[in-house]
Amino acid sequence: MDFFDNEYYGLTRNLMATIGLWPYQKPEHRIVRALCVSFILVLAILLQLTTFLTHEYSMTLLIEVSSFVILSMIYALKYNIVYFNSNQIKKLFDQIQRDWNLIKDMNELKILQKYAYKAKFYTVFSGLIVYPGTFAFLLIIFIPDILDKIMPLDEPRSRQFPIHIEIFFDKERYFYYISILFIIAAFLGMTVLMATEIMYMTFLQHACCLFELISHRLTYAFNTYLSRTTPLKTECKFCTKLFNAFITHQHCLEFIEDLQRGFSSSYFVLCVFGVASLSINMFRLLNAITIYNIIEAILIGLFVYAHFCYIFWMNYFGQDIIDHSECFFQQIYNIRWYRVPLYAQKLLLIALQRSAKSSRIIIGSLFVASLEGFATLIKMSTSYCMVMYSVRT
Repeated sequence: MDFFDNEYYGLTRNLMATIGLWPYQKPEHRIVRALCVSFILVLAILLQLTTFLTHEYSMTLLIEVSSFVILSMIYALKYNIVYFNSNQIKKLFDQIQRDWNLIKDMNELKILQKYAYKAKFYTVFSGLIVYPGTFAFLLIIFIPDILDKIMPLDEPRSRQFPIHIEIFFDKERYFYYISILFIIAAFLGMTVLMATEIMYMTFLQHACCLFELISHRLTYAFNTYLSRTTPLKTECKFCTKLFNAFITHQHCLEFIEDLQRGFSSSYFVLCVFGVASLSINMFRLLNAITIYNIIEAILIGLFVYAHFCYIFWMNYFGQDIIDHSECFFQQIYNIRWYRVPLYAQKLLLIALQRSAKSSRIIIGSLFVASLEGFATLIKMSTSYCMVMYSVRT
């Protein structure tokens, strides 16, 4: 039985396996699903780009098409980043499995369960937002049909898609077939987004779990030593527990380094595309408000809101790593080090020096995933939006 097919990681596993990203799948299954997913995502991009072949070029058309083309490219890039880093991802999941297998103490096991449950909660919570939101967005396609049934007119209302796509045959005649393709591409894109980001969040939550596990082991070791009754025997146990705590600390740092090594450069490219997508959609929102197009303003406003939520989501978990790292530093700083043997004091000093610089996820050697990073990205997107809007006027 697959270790990750359990109450904590089962949703993440099934979501990744559905689109061929689960690293433990058979290679032939992954290849088939990857080809299907890539075909649909590439087709979605091409159908949007072909709009330039049949419509007269204008800046408005360029901006409207670009906003969704960039989003589709983000989905495709995220999928390929995870797919071609499957060995690194498998290594990280293997480390999670080893941590679960090595821990036997019930209190430490509860810490693992706590953070695994948090990861599951975030998975369910994000799914309850993403999929109903996508369904509501796609419902726009069928509003004319619904209104024709409720309040029919002399002629059927015109139907259109929420994005610009070009099919080289009669759209009205094959409307429902095109709609099915559009719905599949939309839900597939959302599934790619969910699977990749939830996987990333799971890794970050496990790193936070390791920091709390180290804190628990240090606290327990010092409490046991300071309340000793048989000094020699207690000192041996203290030495063992202290070494276990610092070995776990080293393992935690290596886990974060492996995570950063696998995704740092690629996520920097995604940040660039994300800022471009948010800037363009904010510009479209300002345009819609300026010309009093209420329906379009609401739709694009929801789209901008989704961008804000996504950027906050990823930076929030980066901030979580920083907070747990700083809490560990504060614990070592405030611990009663003067009551322990000299060798323990030297170990604490080494750990203190290493923890003085908080652990963080650095993207592309330039950007730190944190709440400050979230503010930086929003500020950057707003600035680019204002530049585009000032040039327009």
